[in-house]
Amino acid sequence: MDRHAAQAYALRAKEVFDGRPAGIWAGFSCFQVPESILLYKGDPSAHVALLLFETGARVSNAAGADHFDVSFKITAGTLARNSGLTRRTVTRALEQLRLDGMIFTKRTGHTSLGRFAANKIVLLDQHTRRPLQATGKFGLLSSNHTGQFVTVPKASLAELKAMKHSREKAVYLSALALGSRELDEIVAASKQDWRKLSRLGRNPFVSGRKYCLGKRLLSHTGGVLVLHDPLTGKPSRRWQNEKVRTYHENAKWEFDLNKVSPSEYRAVIEKLLGQEFYGPADSWMSPTDGLCPLCNDKGGFAVNFAERCFKCHKCSEGSKLGKFVQRLRGTSMADAKAYIKEVISAANEVQI
Repeated sequence: MDRHAAQAYALRAKEVFDGRPAGIWAGFSCFQVPESILLYKGDPSAHVALLLFETGARVSNAAGADHFDVSFKITAGTLARNSGLTRRTVTRALEQLRLDGMIFTKRTGHTSLGRFAANKIVLLDQHTRRPLQATGKFGLLSSNHTGQFVTVPKASLAELKAMKHSREKAVYLSALALGSRELDEIVAASKQDWRKLSRLGRNPFVSGRKYCLGKRLLSHTGGVLVLHDPLTGKPSRRWQNEKVRTYHENAKWEFDLNKVSPSEYRAVIEKLLGQEFYGPADSWMSPTDGLCPLCNDKGGFAVNFAERCFKCHKCSEGSKLGKFVQRLRGTSMADAKAYIKEVISAANEVQI
């Protein structure tokens, strides 16, 4: 055992002694994505694949014990909102994933303007080109025995959306892959091995690594890589909570959205959108760029944190903020509640 491996082993052993359960990302809601996405070097195809497999995991979890092809309908607009990419970029990424045998796509439905309303996506096993089968439990890829995969905490999706450059995504995804291979958030990894897995040149890797360290998504000292909780920027301690949900469970969150305060909702929405709101605290407020995150039109979107609701005069959307979080993240309401609760808990932790 080399020095770096010994250091990583010592850190893991200490956490196990303190009561941490075995496995990776204990206490997180996660999904699995093929390790082959690393070949895209963080390009849009990798980001779109993440969103598709996260959706596929939810479809599989909701399937019960029945086995059927994992498929769902999703619009390019939804993928664009959840990734921060343009619709054209998303469309090209979907075509690339189709050519590479990761998905099968079929355009379905039409709008009043004659455009296709959605894409029907079928997730495929790249080796056999056969559809993945729903399992009714966590582990879509592990249950389908598709080979190496990366376990991704859902909380990382917001951080990935905030990344402006593909090199940053490539470095972070390759770090998640290193942790997935060892089934731990603490692994021995030299810069050379890490860069090799990311498929990046020296300068892009150095830049991407600097970004991830600066955002405290991870730490890398003395050849030991530690993956952090994306919400706290620190090594995860979720496993210390006796009631915490483990990543393979479908727990039903008992969390009352009506008890979320206006200031807490503001913190959640500002983190989700990556920008601040301006206006009187007890009235309708608009984001700094003035754009509606649902229709990307300007001048019609506003949020009333005191009333816990939003509206857009351009696209005629409007509802409660819990529903708004669900729409933006493209998740179930249970996952939206989990995200709101996690952001609030992290904010309170920082204040303490």
